[in-house]
Amino acid sequence: MSEISGEPATLFACPCCHYRTLTSQGAYEICTVCFWEDDGASEPDDNSSPNHMSVAQGQINFAKFGACDRDMLNHVDPEGKHKYLRASH
Repeated sequence: MSEISGEPATLFACPCCHYRTLTSQGAYEICTVCFWEDDGASEPDDNSSPNHMSVAQGQINFAKFGACDRDMLNHVDPEGKHKYLRASH
């Protein structure tokens, strides 16, 4: 059996779902767990232009639907919650 060596990649938590999926913060990267586009908005009342909603609304939607927006469900990685660690918030 092969051994894996090296350091694990440093991943940052998505402000919407809190899973550690992002390689940088605020770089417009899309989270594969909830499909939030990280534009740097991180406080609940922050409005996110690319997501067309506040962080809080994205979090509510993630809790209800499993995506930042119901229309994005088909883009979410169904195994994402099992692939990434969730940050405590």
